[in-house]
Amino acid sequence: MIKRKINKKQLPDSERHFGVILEDVDSKLGFVLDGHKALDKEIGDFRKEVDERFNEVDYKFELVFDELHLIRNLPC
Repeated sequence: MIKRKINKKQLPDSERHFGVILEDVDSKLGFVLDGHKALDKEIGDFRKEVDERFNEVDYKFELVFDELHLIRNLPC
């Protein structure tokens, strides 16, 4: 896409105002995108923490089940 230079002084007032509004919306959309990126990172970090915690819990349950298995199989 080729950008062409437009002499803003030759544009009607309504088109200049519309351009100002578009620039404002564009800058606000940039803030929304930045916020989305930050939230995406936070969610990724949280997911990693949860996965690590679940792995730890799974490991501990395995140990408990192994101990229970040994206790059940002890001769009386």
